[in-house]
Amino acid sequence: MTQKERPIRVLILDDEAPIRESLASYLEDTNLRVQTAGNAEEALEKLTHCAYDIAIVDVRLPGMDGENFILEAHRICPRLKYILHTGTVNYELSPAMRAIGMRPDDVLLKPVARLTRFTDTIRQLLED
Repeated sequence: MTQKERPIRVLILDDEAPIRESLASYLEDTNLRVQTAGNAEEALEKLTHCAYDIAIVDVRLPGMDGENFILEAHRICPRLKYILHTGTVNYELSPAMRAIGMRPDDVLLKPVARLTRFTDTIRQLLED
């Protein structure tokens, strides 16, 4: 089955339930298959079968932060693509994040006024 024949699978990792649930509802309405996690450890458990195409990850999380989650997830699932979703206005990608292929365009600042930015970014990441 090719990418175009199956739904895009998204994992949302955010410790704020209203943000996580709102974003999941929006993405499900655009025919994406979505699962959520409230912390990095839960998300890593869900990644054991590499069943996702994209992970949308908050930077500030209790316990393991978003960057360390992405670096560990990349080790487990090298093909997984990431969108960082952060409220940190001056956030810059670390050299380690750039080394695994993340770009400034993969960082979306909270609050995202147009939710279509998520679907646009997802489609762009999967085309690259």
